[in-house]
Amino acid sequence: MNSNASFYFSAGMTHACGQWDDVTGMTLTSGSSSSYTSAPIKFHGGTMDEVNAYGEFTVTSSHNGVTQRTSSVEGTWTYGSSSKTGRLVVGAVGCIIDKDRTTDQYKKTCTHELGHALGWAGHSSNTSDIMYSAGSSVTSLTSRDKNHLSQVYD
Repeated sequence: MNSNASFYFSAGMTHACGQWDDVTGMTLTSGSSSSYTSAPIKFHGGTMDEVNAYGEFTVTSSHNGVTQRTSSVEGTWTYGSSSKTGRLVVGAVGCIIDKDRTTDQYKKTCTHELGHALGWAGHSSNTSDIMYSAGSSVTSLTSRDKNHLSQVYD
């Protein structure tokens, strides 16, 4: 990863950790690849070709970031007429794609993808939310973002 992209990735992940700290009740930190060999959540940054070379993802030019969670089934229940499955997230690997974006856009993508790694399922339908599916310059979590994930940690 070039030094310019590395700066944006680092700034974005530091921002993302700070945004989700209060929601999860944990202290989240980012570090170098040598410091996280046993971490349950790992993120890589790089160009589309660099990220694809890891072999963990298949990303296209439409991606700003991707996260894959590993989980185990913890139980099932019925909600209305639907059967639901409760899952425990045991790990996640994410990537942030190096593109020509602003610092705020990197912060948004990192915060969005870390939200998925922490258990935020799906996407918001509100364009002002971090967890909205399209890229933007939104950098702060909304109450909707927080409330959705806080259900996982309460």
